[in-house]
Amino acid sequence: MNNHDLQHLEEKYQAAIDALKHIKYHGAYPIYPAEISDFMGLLVQLSLSELEYRPAEVEGILASIEKATLSQIRCIFMACNRSERFGDGSWKAILEQRQLDPVLERLHILLKEGIPEAPTEERDETALASNLLKTLEELERYNDKGCLCSAHSDEEISAHHHQFYKTLVKQLRDIGFENLSTESQQIFTSKSLIKDASGGPLRKLKELFNNGKFYAHNQT
Repeated sequence: MNNHDLQHLEEKYQAAIDALKHIKYHGAYPIYPAEISDFMGLLVQLSLSELEYRPAEVEGILASIEKATLSQIRCIFMACNRSERFGDGSWKAILEQRQLDPVLERLHILLKEGIPEAPTEERDETALASNLLKTLEELERYNDKGCLCSAHSDEEISAHHHQFYKTLVKQLRDIGFENLSTESQQIFTSKSLIKDASGGPLRKLKELFNNGKFYAHNQT
């Protein structure tokens, strides 16, 4: 996170607030304009390293936002994005009440103070990407042989998916989401990645990897 990222985030935030008047409804369900959906999608991109956040802790983080760390702010971003799944109109309320104003203020302070950088380590990017693809291949085999097997209960399937999910999160942290190419980022934020690894997402990632387009610095 740097000053450019924060400026971009604030611009998207204001655009989403300005677009509130364009929300439409299908019955009781809000249909959000692109500006709001784009902003909430940006929150996911900025918080992907906190996929294992604990929702119960978010309220406490907000209550003492003046002490929040960057990691805790990412938890808030993830919670904001996911809130609509648990309550229709949550995004609307967040924007109308400008609930993220103090969060962005805290980000300004953190950047001014200087957010500690993670220690630089020698990276074997090829090995990191290969390990991640192997995890997806294991998920592909499980989906083909496990999820389609009636002998597996929904609970067992869910537990297996959760384990793959945790492994992928750790591997993405090792790689650094910001180091991925735009195409790779889009695949990893798609809702179909876990459930449909045996389909397009895995094939596309392998194609990007084999063509040297898995990482951002390979983009032309």
